[in-house]
Amino acid sequence: MSKFTEKLKHFGSELRRRKTDITAVGYLILIFAVVGPASDILTGLDAPAWVLRYAIITLFIAFPLVIVLSWFFDFTFLHGFERTRDLSDQSEVNNSEPKGLETDSTDEDASEILRLKSARLSVPIDLSENRQVAVFTCSITATTGGQDDPELIIGFVESIDNELNEIISLYDGERLASGRNTIAVAFGFPQTHEDETRRAARTALEVLSLIDEKQLADASSGSIVVRGGIHTETIIIEENALDKDAISVLGETISLAEYLNSIAPENTVVVSPQSHNVLKQYFIQEEIQQISHPRIGDSQPVFKLVKALAGQLSNILTRQSVIYGRDTEQQLLLQQWNSVLDGESQFILIKGEPGIGKSSLLVTSIQKLLETEVPFLVTLDCEPYFKPSPLRPVITFLERIIDGDEHIDDSSERLQKLDAFLEGLPIDKATALPLMASLLSIDMGEQDLHRDADTEELGQLDYAKTLRAKTQGFLVEFIHAFSEVQPIVLVVEDLQWADSSTAALIELLIAEAPDHRILGIFTARPEFEAEWVNLDHVMEINLQKLNSHDAAIMIQEQAGEQVIPENVIKQIVSESNGVPLYIEQLTGALLESGVVFQETEVNELEIPTSLKESLAARINNLGSSKPLLQLCAVIGFEFPYRLLLEVCETDDENLLISVLKNIVKSGFLYQKGVFPDAVFRFRHRLVMEAASQSLLRKTRQNLHSVIAQTLESSFPSICENRPTELAVHYSEAGDVEKAIGYWIKAARRSQSKYANDEVILQANHGLQLLDKVTDEEKAKDFEITLQKLCGEASLILKGYASPDMRKAFERVFELSDNMDESEKYIVIVGLWMHHVIRGDYRRALELAQQLVSTAITVGSDPELLQAHYGVGYTLYYMGEIDQAQQSFQKAFAHDRPGVNYTRQSPNADDTRIILYSHFALTYWAQGDSVTARQHAATAVELARSLDQPWGLVRALYFSSILHLVRGETAAAAKDTEEMLSVSQENGFQWFILLGKYLSATSIPDDESRLKTLIGSLDNIVPRGARNGITIYVTIIIRECIKQSQWDSAKKYLELNDKFISETNENVYASEQLRLKALLLSHMNNDDDNSESLKLLQQGIEHGLIINNKPFALRCALSLVEMSGSSDSAISQLKGILESFPAADDTEDFKRATEIIEGR
Repeated sequence: MSKFTEKLKHFGSELRRRKTDITAVGYLILIFAVVGPASDILTGLDAPAWVLRYAIITLFIAFPLVIVLSWFFDFTFLHGFERTRDLSDQSEVNNSEPKGLETDSTDEDASEILRLKSARLSVPIDLSENRQVAVFTCSITATTGGQDDPELIIGFVESIDNELNEIISLYDGERLASGRNTIAVAFGFPQTHEDETRRAARTALEVLSLIDEKQLADASSGSIVVRGGIHTETIIIEENALDKDAISVLGETISLAEYLNSIAPENTVVVSPQSHNVLKQYFIQEEIQQISHPRIGDSQPVFKLVKALAGQLSNILTRQSVIYGRDTEQQLLLQQWNSVLDGESQFILIKGEPGIGKSSLLVTSIQKLLETEVPFLVTLDCEPYFKPSPLRPVITFLERIIDGDEHIDDSSERLQKLDAFLEGLPIDKATALPLMASLLSIDMGEQDLHRDADTEELGQLDYAKTLRAKTQGFLVEFIHAFSEVQPIVLVVEDLQWADSSTAALIELLIAEAPDHRILGIFTARPEFEAEWVNLDHVMEINLQKLNSHDAAIMIQEQAGEQVIPENVIKQIVSESNGVPLYIEQLTGALLESGVVFQETEVNELEIPTSLKESLAARINNLGSSKPLLQLCAVIGFEFPYRLLLEVCETDDENLLISVLKNIVKSGFLYQKGVFPDAVFRFRHRLVMEAASQSLLRKTRQNLHSVIAQTLESSFPSICENRPTELAVHYSEAGDVEKAIGYWIKAARRSQSKYANDEVILQANHGLQLLDKVTDEEKAKDFEITLQKLCGEASLILKGYASPDMRKAFERVFELSDNMDESEKYIVIVGLWMHHVIRGDYRRALELAQQLVSTAITVGSDPELLQAHYGVGYTLYYMGEIDQAQQSFQKAFAHDRPGVNYTRQSPNADDTRIILYSHFALTYWAQGDSVTARQHAATAVELARSLDQPWGLVRALYFSSILHLVRGETAAAAKDTEEMLSVSQENGFQWFILLGKYLSATSIPDDESRLKTLIGSLDNIVPRGARNGITIYVTIIIRECIKQSQWDSAKKYLELNDKFISETNENVYASEQLRLKALLLSHMNNDDDNSESLKLLQQGIEHGLIINNKPFALRCALSLVEMSGSSDSAISQLKGILESFPAADDTEDFKRATEIIEGR
């Protein structure tokens, strides 16, 4: 296009952008619209004729003035008159765009949407961006007779200059100005591709090969040595950067590449760690040393670039490859092989977006095929660099199988190898040899292919077309002939990049009658289309993203022995959108980072270097629509059109809609609904992040600020229902106080929905911003609130013994100097819960008593009820049952109607629920089972009526415990089943563990029951929760004795002794003494039971002292049995039985009654 044409096009674009064209047309219409009525009016007024004449002349004279003003000024009702912003004089180079991507005049103006001056922004948006680039540099030195020879270098570089430029042009590189003996090439600026580093590596290897060939051709002139370096990094591209600015833009990247070539061995290219990560799947590299550099890091490996892997697909076939979620597609593909063996050609086109798993499906299917069959494998790899090169994939394949890995320059030797290859094939060798030699550029000398009589009169161009047609026809014939000798699997990768000759060859091959033993498997991206896909012997498979289940399996198997938490797996699946390549790269980068996984923290997933190039290229292909995509990315993964419209503040809504439709059509966004109520969502979260991160940090901050303010002013429902969005935008905008406020709001909202893992994440986000809050008092208040939220959520999610809960509440306690007593109370409650659940009853009792003092100061019924309950709970497990019951009665004295008993609880449940549960346990211990069961049922009913899942789970848990100690296994199992269901539904991990233990007690098979009980206990003990642990161990000991597992019984008796000694948990100590007696009796073979009888006597006394009648009764029953129904034992049994306030229906009570009545 000439400069004049370019200027004319630019002028036309400016007329439209400045709305000068509309103004001119509108003004002329106005003149003609006004003249008629004005003439009538003036005539009616008998005005002189010259008035109308001069009015018309004035209007026409004003026309140029109006045009000039419209060029320099804009008028809108929103902003009034404004100076029209000039476009920067920059050259814009667009890559070839995907099929269906529209780039009309509307798209050319798209970037102006971001340039509009917003009412909330003092300056227009800066369109400078972050971009990943790769630079290859090499230095050439020459010596003659052992001395440096600068003159030889200059002459040598000049002699290869044209060929160098051809190589650089082939891979779309930008040659930079450099010294006479150096070469520097940039990839990624000004043009972008999805494989910048691979292009740099290919260029480097071909430059080395060129220099090596030229030196061999003239070895007498001296010695040439070349050293190269390749580096990849993300740099800032200024908004107005031009092609001529490449040196300044890429300066530091060039310097690093030059540093690498300075340390390179002779005739070697050295690759930085960043470039190595991108190239490792495509090139063979060898580590040569470790270096330390400020831009690279300390003790980082650098690599020697050896060579490109010989045919990407061929290389993959030698490796283990696994596919996930593609069983149906693979079965369809393999089924076609049977038809091929019957002599029917079958062709399969596998389509899907980049990274969806086309190659993996292809490779694993062929590997499976090769397990039982021996077809001839033809692999053609189409690449974007060679699209202008006719039949390049075919030539590369033939060279690989005829020449092997050797580089042979001698034509006669190559001709001999070709002749040997053709020998024995059922084709006309006389025809094949010259055609193949011509295709492979082998000089045949006198045997060379000449024009025949039919082509003698043809011109050079027509002759070339004829030769190409002959060659294509021969290749089809050649493949057909070969298939008669051996079935063929023809694989063509990336058909969207096939040159026209290769595409025509494939079309010709498929069009032939399907009566040959050929299985063709092709891969292509979604934009590829061909008419032959509709033929009967062609099948098209469109690959979709993996579902969450298959994606999770893929992640965990890639991790091997390292366990990745479920929440991190979910984030990888979400970020990757089920695209296998993205899953693999994200997981690999995460594992290589050495990150220590947290149970509740989702790690930030950085886009791997290996993906940045391809994602950036896709985004850059949008051309002028790219800025709007970047703005959408900053808004978020899903957003309403109305929000985008508000943020843009554009007067040209049609332009905005047009560009949005273009972005949707290009496959970046999904659209749900119609304008203006449409909602947009990114197809891939990684694309969203790449688009957002390509903007400069300052630009992103400005945009986040505008978006947050727009949400607050115009979208109150989002602020109320989705505060996380506001928190993110204000965090990124740097407005930390507002951000923390919204993180707190988001955490409280999540807490109300029992989404406690979200509470912890959101509170931690807020905590990370605290060091940026300048007001110390505000920072302290924020931290207290956030730590409390963390502690409360950790309590529910991980249990009362959670170290995270303790740390959070202790930190709040440290900050509580000026804290309100009621707020301090909740912190003490949290710490009390932690210590009591860990079995540290002495410290727990001190805190419970401190609770009572604080509650008295607060003077509120909810605090007083909970404080007395805390004292009673602690005393119960210490074995002070009567005192515990008295504390519970004091607590109930503060139970008044209409009072909220949840606000003082860290886990926001009603304290009365658990109060009833433990009141029940004290009544059971005192022998009043009727009242005990009534209170246990009341606890469950209260939890149900209040719709509190956490309270219901705890009430059901203690109801199960009550049933178990009473020997009611079936009733316990029923409560446990419901407890597990509610816990799993709400993510109460601690009670899921406890529920699994309790459900094991109802397993019918003895061996399985004991094994499951032990396994469940092993999962509970490491958590550090020892409150009530002695009853769990006691149940296992009883099972061991019942099943005559005496060694195990001894082991767990010793473990329980340890727990009782360390925690002072005495409420179940009587049962421990009884079980010891039974084990000792067995060990003594019932010969001498004196020690066992003493233990049973101690158990009875202990039970009576602490007023735990049921366990004292159980000890007395064992004493009667072991003593042979001695009078003393019977007397004690009778006394205990009579101490029960009422008859009970437990098996122990019934058996004791029968013994006494039988005397």
